[in-house]
Amino acid sequence: MAFCEHDRGPEPSPRPNAALFVKRIVASTFGVELEDIDAPTRSKARIAFARQTAMYLCNVACGMSLTEVAAVFSRDRTTVSHACHLIEDRRDDDHFDQLLEDLEGDIAAAYGPAPRMRIGFEAKSAAPSLKLERRAVLGAFQ
Repeated sequence: MAFCEHDRGPEPSPRPNAALFVKRIVASTFGVELEDIDAPTRSKARIAFARQTAMYLCNVACGMSLTEVAAVFSRDRTTVSHACHLIEDRRDDDHFDQLLEDLEGDIAAAYGPAPRMRIGFEAKSAAPSLKLERRAVLGAFQ
């Protein structure tokens, strides 16, 4: 008898340390607490935006599937998909796009490139860099 994914429960992430790293750098960059990123509630808009960014980076920069990201954040796969679409749409802003490229570079420097490509949410190539003053850029998004 075959089991569907729902019957088995979520698969454990192949890169749980990378997901924790992403949560930490996003929390630091956005000026929120790590506990807020992991909170089960929606919280304030800036916290939700930071969480959505972390979900996106786990998917794109770490190569985690939407289901794996959902398990790490204790969310539904469709919630992660929605977050990824929102963040991808915000990449039209050059400053925000540069911020994400810098974060993707930091993740790649710490954990190597994503192990597999995500269709629709491919990471842009990014050199490891912390040149951008992140908090100044984020002021425009709060």
